[in-house]
Amino acid sequence: MAQNRSIKIEVCLLKKAGDTLPVTIRWYPYEMMLLEVWNTVAMSRAKTLEITAKICKRTGNIKVCLQVLLSRPQALFRYDLMAMAENAIQLSRKESNDTVNFFNNLASSKDTNPALKLILKNCISNFKEGFMFLNLSGLEGRTATFDMHNAYDQATACETDLSANKVAIDLVAARIKKWKDVFSVAMATAGVLEDSLPVPEYESLVKSAGINLKRGGKFLEATFLS
Repeated sequence: MAQNRSIKIEVCLLKKAGDTLPVTIRWYPYEMMLLEVWNTVAMSRAKTLEITAKICKRTGNIKVCLQVLLSRPQALFRYDLMAMAENAIQLSRKESNDTVNFFNNLASSKDTNPALKLILKNCISNFKEGFMFLNLSGLEGRTATFDMHNAYDQATACETDLSANKVAIDLVAARIKKWKDVFSVAMATAGVLEDSLPVPEYESLVKSAGINLKRGGKFLEATFLS
């Protein structure tokens, strides 16, 4: 007897207005189903690689970018840009919390010079405030990257304060660098996601008036089209 190499696709019964509607149940060859699943996975992985390449190209450091994204690889297997952006934001928020905890421990340590504690507490405030901007709430209006840049400004303010007071501690510099590495990936991912969205109406109107808008950091640069 030939082996049955088919699988049944179960479909739930549909209910509408209290009635139960029968749904056709079809049988598909086992090999056909395997091929379909394989093709879907292969195409999804190819799409993920394409998105990853776009993101890492924006960061300017592909090696660090891949290290950050692969630190939570499960998001890469969801095969969509939104999932990758949310993952990168979560990683950046976690890094911000870790940085706040780092400065808290340093400021409360009995081995830390008392003269430095106020500066370290300022850095705590900087990263706490920056944390609030690490989200995609401005995505609909394509302002998410503008908002996120405020977090970078807060990190820079901490660095400036440390430098002005001649605070040169290797562990501090390494901690801020790590935060920047993770943030750069979150920022790049949000940027790629933002660029994939439809152009807002106001940008279309401005362009129709002969003005070109280009994002420069957290600002819009306007140039007149010839």
